[in-house]
Amino acid sequence: VASWRDTVRASALGGLAALGDKRAVDLGFRYFGAGNRPQVKAAALRVLGATGKDDARVFSLISGTLGQALDKLDFGLVVGSAEALVGLGDQRGIAVFDDMLKKSGDIPQLQAVLSQFQERLRQSTQGPSTPPARP
Repeated sequence: VASWRDTVRASALGGLAALGDKRAVDLGFRYFGAGNRPQVKAAALRVLGATGKDDARVFSLISGTLGQALDKLDFGLVVGSAEALVGLGDQRGIAVFDDMLKKSGDIPQLQAVLSQFQERLRQSTQGPSTPPARP
């Protein structure tokens, strides 16, 4: 459906990501492709993160896109990629975030955002940390 700045398409992809139905993987790849607006690509990445756990292509696409978005300082795509990486729940993403934190250099806001996503991924893959028992 054509809409102003493809907001309907991006919202529909957001709904598919929330559902987590693996049948949406192909739509994620389709709408991540060339010719789509950045907000649609970011939403497509979220779909891939939510539905592509069993697809070998997804991790490299998301992590590669995060690096490219960081190089271009495309904050929308950085956030979309980071959310997708967290949604994917793959422990390899922690190392990707480490690399991106090093790459982000002297941009404190970007480092803060990446650190938050990394912590969310760490918690989702390792479970919540338990406080030490009291004596």
